[in-house]
Amino acid sequence: MATPATPKLSEFLCFAVYSANLAFSKIYRPMLDELGLTYTQYVTLVALSEEGDQTVGGIGEKLFLESNTLTPILKKLEGMGLVERA
Repeated sequence: MATPATPKLSEFLCFAVYSANLAFSKIYRPMLDELGLTYTQYVTLVALSEEGDQTVGGIGEKLFLESNTLTPILKKLEGMGLVERA
């Protein structure tokens, strides 16, 4: 029985996704640096702008983040004067 060939790195979907993420980060980085935001802070602001009052859990579902990750992000954005908690 023949041994299957080890796939090349370029054949892994996870590597393609990783590479695409790096490419997007390079594009977004100058804008985010100018705004003083991380990518996660930025997408949190975008999610908040889509609707009125939202819960931490609801925002977390949109962003695939747990509340224990999202809460410090929201506190930081609040400290920057970018969001207000109700």
